[in-house]
Amino acid sequence: NEHTGAKWIRVDKWAPYQRSTFVTPAFAGYISGHSTFSRAAAEVLAAMTGSPYFPGGMGTFTAAADQFLDFENGPSVEVQLQWATYFDAADEAGLSRLYGGIHVPADDGPGRIVGSQCGRSSWAMARRYFDGSILDAPLSVTFVKSGENAATLRWPSVRGLRYTVESTADLRTRFAPMTSLQAGEVETSLEVGVAAPDAYFRIRKDDE
Repeated sequence: NEHTGAKWIRVDKWAPYQRSTFVTPAFAGYISGHSTFSRAAAEVLAAMTGSPYFPGGMGTFTAAADQFLDFENGPSVEVQLQWATYFDAADEAGLSRLYGGIHVPADDGPGRIVGSQCGRSSWAMARRYFDGSILDAPLSVTFVKSGENAATLRWPSVRGLRYTVESTADLRTRFAPMTSLQAGEVETSLEVGVAAPDAYFRIRKDDE
């Protein structure tokens, strides 16, 4: 009652070690998500804890006999996986996709490299949020006409921070709020109307 089992497979009959209904991309290779995300997590955990090693020196996971695999019988006996470091566990997550026939080695290696870069960059960005230095990022606004009575404002933003857009038609008049929005990206843009002959805009961080 096994789904596939271990056996020799003719190349013209080959399929990933998955159910027959599993969707296989119609191209030769693609970067392994398991390799990428696992390595990124390992980088963050190592940086956050100050050590690449699991607490106590060893991380473990037990696969119960005849219960662990999703669509095969096995393992026939209880198996305990062990890793000294977060990186060991991440590497094994990537290798599992090779063993399953879902990926080839060319998908695993680049995934680890990309994951490492993403993990380190994410931790560096997170620390700026933790210590507040993210708020020191300079705020410069670009104004681009997009029509006779319209323009686009663009400015570098901090994800999660709210910004208020203000305008005035006369610099002797106080700036009045137009709208307030929360940034979801590292750059924010807003279409604005420019009906008056002269129009002035400014962006204000809501913490200021």
